[in-house]
Amino acid sequence: MPAPVLDCEYNNQAMFEMTPMMEEVLDQPRALADVRKYYTSPGAIPFSTLRRVVTHWPPTVVFTGMGSSLFAAYPAQAFLTSVGIRALVWETAELLHHHLRILKTDTLLVIVSQSGETVEVTRLLKHLPKRVGVLGVVNVESSTLGRRANVLLPMPGSGYRGRRASAGASEGSDRRHRRILRPPALPLADVERRGPFHGLSRRADV
Repeated sequence: MPAPVLDCEYNNQAMFEMTPMMEEVLDQPRALADVRKYYTSPGAIPFSTLRRVVTHWPPTVVFTGMGSSLFAAYPAQAFLTSVGIRALVWETAELLHHHLRILKTDTLLVIVSQSGETVEVTRLLKHLPKRVGVLGVVNVESSTLGRRANVLLPMPGSGYRGRRASAGASEGSDRRHRRILRPPALPLADVERRGPFHGLSRRADV
């Protein structure tokens, strides 16, 4: 039986056809640069407001999210604990059902969510004491999380596509979330601000 004849022109075209996932992956360097530029600009993070949402400074910092939004918090947690700030990372469902009582007025709750409408996040917000300070890292400012957060760190130019976002989009948001979480970690640790990122921003480029 003769071997099938392959249409090389068709195969080459299919091989290099740009897909939404490839577009997201290729756009990540620009998106990360935009996030860094935005959050290193003066006034991008309201430090004075950040201090007012808790009764003790530095606060105990609790990071929460689901999936890649949760994983994005680990570098910020590692930095804070390295300078002596108590910082915890809990999956939102676990926090809601098992650790809610740890959240007090001296706790800063950092909620990371792409849509701001994750089921676990919205349920957590319903049961959250009103006096608990919330810092929201979210793509959609008009979302439930965006409206509840005392301090909001939006995702500049995220182009969020909803819960069916591609793997590339999820990975891109994960990297942008990690970069956004670094700037507020610095004032939490009372690091001298010679520019909101200083040496930490250079490590983020690696």
